[in-house]
Amino acid sequence: MMGFLFTGMLLLFCNIFTYGQTEDPTTPGSVWELTFVKLKPHSGDQYIQGLKKTWKASMDEFVKAGLIKSYKILWGESVNEDDFDMILMIEHANYASFDPNPERDKKFEEIEKKIKDNLGEEYMKTVEGYTSLRELLGTKVMREISIN
Repeated sequence: MMGFLFTGMLLLFCNIFTYGQTEDPTTPGSVWELTFVKLKPHSGDQYIQGLKKTWKASMDEFVKAGLIKSYKILWGESVNEDDFDMILMIEHANYASFDPNPERDKKFEEIEKKIKDNLGEEYMKTVEGYTSLRELLGTKVMREISIN
C-alpha cells in the first residue's frame, strides 16, 4: 500500500514538474490587420475600382518601402444581412509594427500624400464615394500561427 502511494505521488510530482516545460504547440507568424466590409447591393465592382486607385496604390508603395509585408482582399457572399462580404487584409511582420515610430509614420504619411497628389481631386471624390458603396463593420488585429 505504501509503495502504491509513493508511486502515485512520484507520478504527480513528475507531471507537475514537466507541465511548465512542454513545448509551445504553435509558432507565431505575421500579424494581420483585418477590416470587415459590408458592400451595398451591386456596388462591388465600383468599390474595387476605387480601391485600386487608393488602397491598392498605397499598399503597393508600403510593400516597396518595407513598411508592410503584403496585403490581400477576400471577397465572398455574406450569409445574412448583418454579415460582411469583404475583408481587407494587411500583413505586418509583428505586433511591434503598431508601436509608435515617428520615422516609420513619416514614411506612411509621405506615401499617402504622394498617392493623393497623383490623383488630385479624384482621390477625395473616390474616398468620399465609399460611404455610398459600403459600410465598415470593424477592424481586428490577429496573429497568424502554425501548429507544431
